[in-house]
Amino acid sequence: MMANTVGAAALCGDLKAFLSQNLSKGNISLVTPSSYSPATKITLGTVNSNVGAQMILSTPQRVSHPGSILIGSPFTPHTTPVAMVTQAHPPEGDEWTPGKRMKRADKNGKGLRHFSMKVCEKVQKKGTTSYNEVADELVAEFTHASSLMPTDSQVYDQKNIRRRVYDALNVLMAMNIISKEKKEIRWIGLPTNSAQECRNLELEKQKRLERIRQKRAQLEELILQQIAFKNLVQRNQANEASSQSAPPPGSVIQLPFIILNTDVRTVIDCSISSDKCEYLFNFDNTFEIHDDVEILKRMGMSLGLENGTCSPENLSVAKSLVPKSLEAYVTTLIFLFYLVFYGFLAGMFSLTMWVMLQTLDEHTPRYRDRVANPAYNDTLQEANVDCPDGVYYDQDNLEEKKVCQFKRSVLRQCSGLADPTFGYSEGQPCILVKMNRVIGLKPLGDPHISCTAKRENPLQMQYFPDEGKLDKRYFPYYGKTLHANYVQPLVAVKLLLTTEEDFNTELTIECKVEGSNLLNNDDRDKFLGRVIFRVRVSK
Repeated sequence: MMANTVGAAALCGDLKAFLSQNLSKGNISLVTPSSYSPATKITLGTVNSNVGAQMILSTPQRVSHPGSILIGSPFTPHTTPVAMVTQAHPPEGDEWTPGKRMKRADKNGKGLRHFSMKVCEKVQKKGTTSYNEVADELVAEFTHASSLMPTDSQVYDQKNIRRRVYDALNVLMAMNIISKEKKEIRWIGLPTNSAQECRNLELEKQKRLERIRQKRAQLEELILQQIAFKNLVQRNQANEASSQSAPPPGSVIQLPFIILNTDVRTVIDCSISSDKCEYLFNFDNTFEIHDDVEILKRMGMSLGLENGTCSPENLSVAKSLVPKSLEAYVTTLIFLFYLVFYGFLAGMFSLTMWVMLQTLDEHTPRYRDRVANPAYNDTLQEANVDCPDGVYYDQDNLEEKKVCQFKRSVLRQCSGLADPTFGYSEGQPCILVKMNRVIGLKPLGDPHISCTAKRENPLQMQYFPDEGKLDKRYFPYYGKTLHANYVQPLVAVKLLLTTEEDFNTELTIECKVEGSNLLNNDDRDKFLGRVIFRVRVSK
């Protein structure tokens, strides 16, 4: 049928094999019925396949009927076994006497009700037990209590106790309080209330809905099989009509069939039973196995209904191949495929978003970039803490993080309080420089801002606070959530433009963080620890 592919058509007394490549070690035993009559000749194209381990495959008997194909369900029907247990115990002793009323078992009120309660307590306490275990314990308890009785009476009471235990177990089983399987007795539970019964009904409803879903899936699979078989028959009839001849004998495989796929180097040992109805294949390498229905789907005989690629034209053809009552299920196949497909995509998207959100910290952003400028207002800063200079303000153990004061007045001429134009009106502008907020940062040494003009002659500058100092009391920063009112320190750089060279030309100024362990010179990131800006002042 195809080069290098192994396929087998297992018919009683007839076996056809074809070689190919691929996958799964083990044995295969093919069992065929004693009599077999092929239904219709089917022509197949090239196929590739795959499976594993040892298995027994059998070809079901099919009724001979020329010109038609019998389609069997690929599913094994399931029936729910119903076990009906009847327990009864013939009355023992002389409880019934002709012409007399039945005597009570004893005079102490230890009747069936009493023993049922005792047995119930025993089984509930143990969870799993047996009749002999419960009976022995109750016999021991009651015999010890009546040890002064004569020996014959004690024997009689033991038999009576065991009979009562047996009857009590039957009563509890009838009330569905306990269950019994062979000799093992299990505790189920006392009769439930309405709420519990409602929950039980809900569980039963879910089970039945699941069974309906399984049956629907079986029906849909059978519909696909019928469409594939009928479509194949129509294709073969059209080919024979166009060629006006039957297909060559070597291209015909009778239904049902299986195809085995393995490597060309695989050694296959085949054993045949004496009646030629059982074939045993032993592979020394991996192999794959596929049945006729799967192969027909791969050949496109199911018109793409199994994977949602059915075109409107093929959908019309598929509906014509099934009874009118089942046409709605053909459309449902397409709908269910897209429902599952897009549901899977939505689930993957939701899972991806959830996993990504798990990597985020509520207090620490994953990516830290420039943030908005804080508001510097001396009145508001009065409410903050006047922290000591030159010392880190650690608050790791405090749930509510406090903020150190930073007043604009420390910038003096560049504070904007006395000169709202920040020196631009007089041709000596003030440039405000700040560090980005970095959570947990504790710069070492004495960090300060230092600026230079990129030209041969140095440019005079004045810093506020003095020497461009960044005091340690403003570190560390604990994040926007924990440190909501935090403001980072500013450094004002006043450009003292005095000479003709300073005016009417573009000045390039570079400011860096100096005197600490912070990096300020990295060719890969020109903004790491430094900032560059241009100023042009016209005279």
